Amino acid sequence: MEEQLNMNKFSYPHKHICFKHMSHMMLENCGKSIQWFIKSEKQFPEECARERVVMGQECINWIEKVWRA
Repeated sequence: MEEQLNMNKFSYPHKHICFKHMSHMMLENCGKSIQWFIKSEKQFPEECARERVVMGQECINWIEKVWRA
């Protein structure tokens, strides 16, 4: 994805962020029912929850510092 952004001269700053445990369900507050259908959320619920908070803050920071600038 990042390579595509660079090749197409995406006009906003961007960075790659990788989380060790968080699933593709990138919602900051998704509830415990997610553990029924996503394996990593069932195996590492606390880690996934922490990573979702970090992901949410990264998104907020980008919106405030880049998109709104």
